[in-house]
Amino acid sequence: NQGSYGASNELREVWDMKKVSIYIGIVLLPLLALASCNMFSRDSGIEYLEEEVFVYEEDAAAPSVALPESRSLAARGKGNKIEDFEYQIMRKARVLPVVVDGTSVQANDVVMSGTTAYVAYNTAGPTFAGAVQVIDFSDIERPLIVTEIALPHADVNALAVTDTAIYIAGAWNPDFITGYDPAEPNRAFLARAELDELRGFFAIDGDDIDARKVILDSFAATGVAVDGGTVFASTGAAHGTLQILSSDLTQTNPIDGYPDIRHIAIYHGGLIALQGTDQNDLSTGRVLVFKGDGSLFDTLPIDDFGSPEAKATIEVYDNHYAFLGLSEGGFTAIWLKDDADPGETVTTVFEIENPSVDWSSLTSTNSASYSGDLVFTANGEAGFRVFRVLENLKKDRQPDNFGELVGFVPFDETDIAIAGEFWSANHIEYRDEVLIVASGRGGVNIYSLTSAP
Repeated sequence: NQGSYGASNELREVWDMKKVSIYIGIVLLPLLALASCNMFSRDSGIEYLEEEVFVYEEDAAAPSVALPESRSLAARGKGNKIEDFEYQIMRKARVLPVVVDGTSVQANDVVMSGTTAYVAYNTAGPTFAGAVQVIDFSDIERPLIVTEIALPHADVNALAVTDTAIYIAGAWNPDFITGYDPAEPNRAFLARAELDELRGFFAIDGDDIDARKVILDSFAATGVAVDGGTVFASTGAAHGTLQILSSDLTQTNPIDGYPDIRHIAIYHGGLIALQGTDQNDLSTGRVLVFKGDGSLFDTLPIDDFGSPEAKATIEVYDNHYAFLGLSEGGFTAIWLKDDADPGETVTTVFEIENPSVDWSSLTSTNSASYSGDLVFTANGEAGFRVFRVLENLKKDRQPDNFGELVGFVPFDETDIAIAGEFWSANHIEYRDEVLIVASGRGGVNIYSLTSAP
């Protein structure tokens, strides 16, 4: 009986343990599910705001008093405010920059897909450090950080997003590239991740990106674009080229003969690209139009554009327009003609120099974005510009009067951690009355536009 009694106690203990396990499971499973959904959906790295910002005339926006040593912006934007601008611009949030190994990196590029923003971070100068940050702005009043992927050995310069995947392009620290040969300075990289891998408890990290990266020719990848199952990547400087890759990045086909491609965009199943003058024999930059097989179809010279190691971008709208952020060359809009003969595909319809402001000479046009009746351009330490489009761009004809400059919106802060360091509008995206600005050391600023009261 004692043996039986002992067995009975053991069974009771097992049952008690099962009950405890079941209880723990009942309690923890919902918490784990919640964690898997929301572990990285947080607002701790976001400043929520309700701040109206204003558009100012460029020729009257110089500070009215001398700037102090800290280069405070207290005097900025004291010029003439544009009173008849038809929109009210509200800054809703500032997403703080990603911290990598104890140092904030700078927001350099942003892609909007639905109500999600994908942000690329890098570091100026010889240091390699970057990140990818994902922001959910479905509630414009309270955006959330979905995830952050720190890359302590890489700059991220450009992103492309499809319905299922993200492509990450940049430059990898050669000290962390197996078999790196200084005689062939190939440290440009491209990596792919599934969008589902960016969310939840088991989201990928920098080590996963390291394991998946594909090393490309030249010093840095400057652009990436996706069309169906084909991926295009561009790299800069003398060793730079265009690459056509399969969607899984396992097959590559270089298009040689076009060094220093600064940025690319999909156009009519082919590609449109910006070519600079860094370490090649060109005297001026060019717009290049390629067919889907990689053969060159047409070119357009771009005066005053070379952009050595500087950001420049191209955005295509409706296969009829391309908006060019030409760095030191300002902003240009071009018309793309269907079924044209070579030499007639590309026509300039609008161009303007960079703004001039008293507090900085770093006002290059880094990117441009169009939606509705407005174009915005990112202009470095000057903030961002606003242009009014005067014609319906849906019309299948070259416009007679494309648009006009409204004014510019300066940033209201400097980097408090680094004396005299301005925020810089490095990239801008505008969709459905939401404006997102990759603001260098200022992180990401999110704005909403509504009809002016």
